[in-house]
Amino acid sequence: GQSFEKTAGTLAASPTWNAILNKTNFAEQRFDVATSSNGRTIVVADGKPWGGELHSSSNAGASWRSSTQHVWTSVAVSADGSTMFATASTVPSGRVYVSTNSGVNWAISSASAIGTWRDVSCSDDGQDVFAAIGDGTGAGLYTSDDAGTSWTQRRTDAVRSWTSVASSGDGQDLIAAEYNGFLHTSEDGGATWEQRSTSRRWASVDSSSDAGVLLVASLSEVLTSVDHGSTWQLQKSSSVLSWNAVATSRDGSTLLAAQYSGKIFKWTATSGTWEEQTAPSLQWTGLAAAAGGSKLFATSKDGSVYATGTGNLVVRPGGFVELRYLGNGVFGVNVVDGVVEAP
Repeated sequence: GQSFEKTAGTLAASPTWNAILNKTNFAEQRFDVATSSNGRTIVVADGKPWGGELHSSSNAGASWRSSTQHVWTSVAVSADGSTMFATASTVPSGRVYVSTNSGVNWAISSASAIGTWRDVSCSDDGQDVFAAIGDGTGAGLYTSDDAGTSWTQRRTDAVRSWTSVASSGDGQDLIAAEYNGFLHTSEDGGATWEQRSTSRRWASVDSSSDAGVLLVASLSEVLTSVDHGSTWQLQKSSSVLSWNAVATSRDGSTLLAAQYSGKIFKWTATSGTWEEQTAPSLQWTGLAAAAGGSKLFATSKDGSVYATGTGNLVVRPGGFVELRYLGNGVFGVNVVDGVVEAP
């Protein structure tokens, strides 16, 4: 597309949700998305039944690289975007995979158990990793304190069906959910655990970097906790069993919740209310938020990835930004030079 230049002033990001990655195969199913703090580095998991791809971008979705075919279930990325993790569910390739160069190359974490891996989360520096094998052989919760080089199994509950996990920025505060059971939290990196809340069909969990905000969804409710899971506050409910994904920005100031039946809702500390988003009605499967909610991402089972920006870029004197027009009112950042700051 065409290129545009900005040498000083403020660039306002559009609040409109736009597709940044479209399906190229009828069977593609984007299952999860993760983003760096600044929202420029993104990784997406494609769970296509006979083998999807990992898609990564280092320019907020203006261009993508794809690699490694497996049935991917989840992804995570460090705050600076350099270290990525992905889980695959199909035996014998059901392992944890690691990239240390923002998704350019991927390698199997050979020490990870073979199993049906469901979810993965990591600390801000990418060293502490928390992941779950949902059920079957090796079912349980696992942690690594060396970026996936070695693993420790923290829970061995074969009767539980683990669906979602999340980690604080330092990797010490953890939360895990069972599909038809309870929430579980740890404040010591997985050494000890507390059972939380009541039995529900839990679908998704997330945590702010300081663990000051925990955001969870069962099929019928969205809840938050500000005391490490001791008590919970109802945020959204639905008679239709449809809540499927949640995400919080690292500072906890922006919360997202999505229904599998088609709606995305956003809460901000500024508004104090949940607002329905203008995203199209799709079967949403994954959510992610950059720092302060400056950029938001969503994956759908139909294969599309959508994003919206809610902040500004401030181009200081001497700074330079080159934008590439992607169509439909969407711009991607091609080149940044000098002092260009987030809000």
